[in-house]
Amino acid sequence: MRRLLKEPEGFFLDDEKDRLTCSICGEHYYGSEMWWNLNGTRCKDCWRNIKECVIPSLTPRYDDKSNWFESGQIKSNHGVHPSSVRKLVKERLLHSRDLKRKDGSVHYTVYLVSENQEFLKKYPKKKSDIKMTVSDKDGK
Repeated sequence: MRRLLKEPEGFFLDDEKDRLTCSICGEHYYGSEMWWNLNGTRCKDCWRNIKECVIPSLTPRYDDKSNWFESGQIKSNHGVHPSSVRKLVKERLLHSRDLKRKDGSVHYTVYLVSENQEFLKKYPKKKSDIKMTVSDKDGK
């Protein structure tokens, strides 16, 4: 936390032996390739896309109050088959943002909630069929 006083935007972590997970794309990188701030860890590619204003700063993936969603969530949460996603993008019902690597190749695709209100109205989030039970060591 002290380092944030000197570098309030965040910083690349020191070289680490363990790999860390990017809170946006979910890929694993060593510390020297991970940007850290109070919003979470970002890989060098996701961080560069934020700095270049391709995307705003995003909440960590799978946050209940997330300001974005990913391709995999379109099928599981909204019932849209992956092959239909490209069609919906062409029809401009679904708006995507491609995050690119330094060489210009697409690294990851995100969908901002703010840009996809029409899609979310037409394909509302389904309730999950997954039921979870939590119990303590005594089975309560």
